[in-house]
Parts: sequence; structure tokens; C-alpha cells
Amino acid sequence: MCHLPVGNSSGCLKIARVPSKRADPVPIQGRHECEVVDPSNEAEESVAAWEDCQKNHGHAQFIPAWKFRLGHLPEWCRKTRVLRFVRTVCAITVRLRVHYTSPARPDGYAFSGHRGSDKLHLGSGYVGAVLNAPGPCTCDSCRETDAPRRQCYHIYLSTACHVIFSTEEARATRVDFFYDSADSGGGGGGGAAKMKSVWAADVVARDQQDDWCMVRCVSHDHILANELRDVVEDMAHKPTPTTNYHGRNMPTMCVVVSHPHGMPKQVTVGNLAGQATLGTYSTRFKYNTATCPGSSGGPVFVAIAKKSGCAEWMGPHSQKLHDFSTPVNLSGSCVRLSDHICPKRKGR
Repeated sequence: MCHLPVGNSSGCLKIARVPSKRADPVPIQGRHECEVVDPSNEAEESVAAWEDCQKNHGHAQFIPAWKFRLGHLPEWCRKTRVLRFVRTVCAITVRLRVHYTSPARPDGYAFSGHRGSDKLHLGSGYVGAVLNAPGPCTCDSCRETDAPRRQCYHIYLSTACHVIFSTEEARATRVDFFYDSADSGGGGGGGAAKMKSVWAADVVARDQQDDWCMVRCVSHDHILANELRDVVEDMAHKPTPTTNYHGRNMPTMCVVVSHPHGMPKQVTVGNLAGQATLGTYSTRFKYNTATCPGSSGGPVFVAIAKKSGCAEWMGPHSQKLHDFSTPVNLSGSCVRLSDHICPKRKGR
């Protein structure tokens, strides 16, 4: 199965599930990129993992999200609207702190050695939809009271399946929104937004083969819900960000937004290194964009220049391929933005 975000009549995004049309699953070997830390010493271990990182020592290619500027984009797509789109992707990116590993993880699958434990692993994800959910609310806290809230909001996230494998893992996952700087988005140029956190509720769809899943969160915070919904709807109604390219060589761009090592949000920019199409509706990309443990599940934005117009895709980061000497990464299942997330409207 794969995921297709489409606009509904209210302008919100919803997710349609379409069966993949591949005959035989194609196994792709690699190494997933969650950061594993001790929950009793999470902050210190995240900092130590960042400082001692062997994959990207010094993290020269990582740009704090709030510092991302036009000059960080490749020259061929150095446009203000592209910058705005990348910043929008930053706004919907979340940190995931998964406090439990399901016994249902198969043998040989990521973290199968931690099955049944509360070993904490950190990943990333991104918001795909925010919907009103008229009461009574069914979250855990409301179930335990005689007066449940009459209004709540369902926030739908995409991430990699290996980050959150099942509903029991989702229920032990803390989702951090707007973790943009060390002071949670406060001073130092990080923006006005402060980090907010909610517990995930359940996994509503997943594809283990294509390494993608959709997670639902329930929140009573109308300020958080409205802020996220505004960003998602803005993305849904804008035309595709890049433009027609008329050069001889067809360049590519691959942007990854994530929380490496569980640290504040970072942006990296690189190029495609290949494409792995597993089915009619299931496309995964290889790229040299820098990632680290903790980047798993973060949004991967791909732009491919064509004379007839750019093709843009987005999906979760899945894994690094091979070893450190070959800096090639692989996404999970991606969707075509120009077809489904950013339809061109008349007069735009």
C-alpha cells in the first residue's frame, strides 16, 4: 500500500490509500537511522551523540532550520517560493520519542533486539493533516473522566514504519512540535513558536515494505491545531514551488528536514543518487543528502528539473545504504507533490 495526500473540499489534506501494483516485494538492505538513548539521561546523551557523531563529524552540512536562507538552495532553484516551501516543510517536521518497542516486530527487523523493552529511540516525522473531531473525545485522559472534552483535534503524521511500528508503540510516543532551537524556538532567532508536545494515539496505516506509516495524535490544544492546519492548508493550495528548467543538463535537488540525534531541527541539501521504483504508486529515492541517526522518518523533498516542468516528491527518510564510505541514503515511499499536494490552480 502507499499513501496519496489529496485536498478535500474544506482545503484540509486527507490521505487516500491506494494498493501498490508491484508483483514481488523487492528487499532493499540498509541501516535505519534512529538514535537510541537512555531515557533517564536523554538530553545529555543526545548532545554527546551529536558531538561524537562518526557519520557526519562536525555536521558541516547541517543547517539549523531557523537559519535556512535562500543562499543554501542550489542556484538553479534559488527562488523565494522554493525557500518558502522548504520553510513550510520545516514547520510541519516533528521529533518523535518512542519509549517502547513492540514484541510484534519481526525477527531481523529494526530494533527487534529491543522487543518488549522501554529503550528509547528517537526519530522524526511530519504533519500531513489536521482535522476537527467533535466530541466526546476518546483520548486516554477523557476516557477516565465523567466529563470528556466535547472538542478535540486529530493530527495525522507520516514517518517511517521502523520508527513507529504499531499502535502500542504509538501510545508510548511523545511528539514534539516546533523544536527548532535549543531554547525551543525562543530567542536567538529561532522564531516565536515554542515547542509543544502531545502523545501519539495509534497507527492508522502502515507499509512495512515501503517503510512508511501514518500516526494519529489527539490534542485539545486549539492554538496548536489551528497553527498546524494553517501551514498544511497553505501547502495544499500553493502551486509547485520550483519552475521549468531550460538548461541542457537536468539537475536535481533533495532536501531533508529532521532531528539528528534528537537535537533541534536541521536542514540538509544534496542531490539524487538514483531511484528505486517498487510499484506504480510506490517510488523511493536514493540521495547523497546528509542524514544522521535521528533523521529516520523526517521529510525528504525531491525536485527533478525537466524541460516540461519540475517533478516534486516527498516521503520519509528511511535508511543509509552500505557503510560510511558510501554516503547514499534511501527514502521510504514518496508521493508526487505536483499531482497530489500542490495542485496548480487557475490564476496562480
